[in-house]
Amino acid sequence: MKNESKQPKQKTNFRAFRLLMQEVGKYKMLLWFVFLALIASASITLSFGYTLRLLIDKGLATGDKAWLDTALEILLVLVVLLSAASFARLTLVSSLGERIVADIRKKVYARLIDMDPTFHETGSTGEMVSRVTADTTLIQTIISSTLPMAVRNMILMLGGVVMLFITSIKLTSLVLLALPVIVLPVLVLGRIIRRKSKETQDSVAQLGAHMAESLGAVKTIQSYGNEGIFKHRFDDKVEDAYGRARSQINSRGFLGASVIMVLFSAIGFVLWLGGYDVIDGRMSGGELTSFVFYAVIVASSIGIIGELSSSLYRVSGAMERILEILALEPAIGQTAADIIAPSKESLSERPSESRPTVENGGISFENVSFGYATRGGVPAIQGLSFHAPAGRTTAIVGPSGAGKSTIFQLIMRFYDPSSGRVCLDGRDLRSLKLDDLRHAVAYVSQEPDIFSFSVRDNILVGRLDASEDDIINAAQKARAHEFIMALPGGYDAMLGERGCRLSTGQKQRLAIARAYLKNAPVLLLDEATSAQDSQNEKDMQDILKEISKDRTLIMIAHRLSTIIQADQILVIDDGQLMEQGTHQDLVNKQGGLYAKMIHQQFALNDHHQHSAA
Repeated sequence: MKNESKQPKQKTNFRAFRLLMQEVGKYKMLLWFVFLALIASASITLSFGYTLRLLIDKGLATGDKAWLDTALEILLVLVVLLSAASFARLTLVSSLGERIVADIRKKVYARLIDMDPTFHETGSTGEMVSRVTADTTLIQTIISSTLPMAVRNMILMLGGVVMLFITSIKLTSLVLLALPVIVLPVLVLGRIIRRKSKETQDSVAQLGAHMAESLGAVKTIQSYGNEGIFKHRFDDKVEDAYGRARSQINSRGFLGASVIMVLFSAIGFVLWLGGYDVIDGRMSGGELTSFVFYAVIVASSIGIIGELSSSLYRVSGAMERILEILALEPAIGQTAADIIAPSKESLSERPSESRPTVENGGISFENVSFGYATRGGVPAIQGLSFHAPAGRTTAIVGPSGAGKSTIFQLIMRFYDPSSGRVCLDGRDLRSLKLDDLRHAVAYVSQEPDIFSFSVRDNILVGRLDASEDDIINAAQKARAHEFIMALPGGYDAMLGERGCRLSTGQKQRLAIARAYLKNAPVLLLDEATSAQDSQNEKDMQDILKEISKDRTLIMIAHRLSTIIQADQILVIDDGQLMEQGTHQDLVNKQGGLYAKMIHQQFALNDHHQHSAA
């Protein structure tokens, strides 16, 4: 992913855990209940050791059956209490984990949806999905399972050490001598595991990115017969992810094995010494049994903590990746008041309405130049100046790559010009609140985005508070109502991923209905009627007349029937305004670019007519 953090790893690691702790800290009451359940569970477990001591020393050693009965009763009570404490611990920590991950996912998605187009052009959708799903799932596992288990075993370890000292100071001191030998592999291998974990997660993210991209273009892949090469590339990425995961697993396994070997070797040695103490009468059998119980508790707790430490290093890698997203800032902010002071009549200071109050809706470009950073900054438009009058229709024509769509990108402020100004009603767009600007502009692209929602919800994207009558009216204005009612379920019909159940022409009409429902004062159409056939030509002209009433309509078009209706036509080539005027003015201009384009279109139409004849 781009925008990688440049901070040192230790600092990044600390910030990642601090972020996680901040999220956990939001639920203090639930956290206290979790902590109490952990304390209760660990305390009851430690009580078993003392009960075993009583069972042996006061029951078995003395032959007192009453003590055997009492010990059994105590054990049964402890089992019931431990079960209840374990139930509370498991349910509470799982709820806490799910709640925190839900919060993190919402934060990450909110940050991604606010990022500017440049970020999404340079990033990978599949990788972002991996971070929102796979990384947060790993975090959920850590919070719900690993972290509580680590805390519980920490309590068991500390409580066990206390009980060991109470039972035998000499033997406990010998056990503790092994601790430095255990800590060393945890520290050394822990760093390696954290690095390998992040590499594994990155490789899985790349795998998801490749899969999302190839499945999204499956028709193109199949049409060129390239299934084999894409399968091979995917196989390579799967094997790379597998290899990195195996390397990480080996490191974790070696860490666990090292801790277990050192710990239980030390316990075996201490038990050998304890056996001599029992034989010599310096220690009772119950005390040795109790000591063994606590020693096993301490040893297993340290072993589990050592194993869990590798998991904590893994979640550190996941949190780092999440932190990278949360630390991002969009290049286009909500407001750029620090660059240009907003007008006193800024849209954000006006009354909130379903349609933002814009005096006229006129759009002006004043000596604007711009180049996409992702294309090396080569100017897409340069020194461009024009005015699209409010309430009028402006058509933009020109050859492919001339910069027409870039004009729309700047009007919607997906990008800011490198020089010059883009204005709405004479106010620089950078002085307006971004939400107000976007609400004042409706946009329909040549290949509109249709979501896998119902027809109704797709239209409602234009204005969420619209009534059913408003939705149907918008569909009728866009001549979409008839085909919608022919769908199974009508307005409740689900359209599938990217609207796969609709034709391109139907998608365009649905997008026009969405834009009409938005009721914005400025309407941008980027070849929005290109997929309509000649039989629907008259319909489309009527649609354009209807939706452009009382609006500033700016459209990119190639069809003569569409262009000819415009109040003014801008001819763009190589990012510059070459000609401007009405259709008749430009046609009469001998040798002009527009006249040549019209002549070529007529010649092409004649060729098609003769071919059809």
